[in-house]
Amino acid sequence: MAVQRFAGSRMEELLHDLAENGQRAAEAVDAAAQALLDAYAQRMEVERRTFQMPSLVHRPSPGDVQRSRADQVTQAAEKLLQGGVETWPEVLHRPGQPRHPTVGAAVPA
Repeated sequence: MAVQRFAGSRMEELLHDLAENGQRAAEAVDAAAQALLDAYAQRMEVERRTFQMPSLVHRPSPGDVQRSRADQVTQAAEKLLQGGVETWPEVLHRPGQPRHPTVGAAVPA
């Protein structure tokens, strides 16, 4: 019970510290997604150039060069970054506060 009272009285302070850590982690997720896209673009350029080499000797076929296995994860990274930035784990409902406004209560604008 004492821990519960302590946490309740310091909730905003505790959440603030977590939010800072969460923001840094979310920024790291965004940076990692961008690094993946950059690396994938480099890999695709090397694949394109590698595919050109056999064409110097014979007509290339689709199976001549190993294709990337990162297509799906790259698409997911693109989708993540196109949707904005990653979010941190933010508390959407504060303990001790009603989840829904009471009937007849003014709704904040």
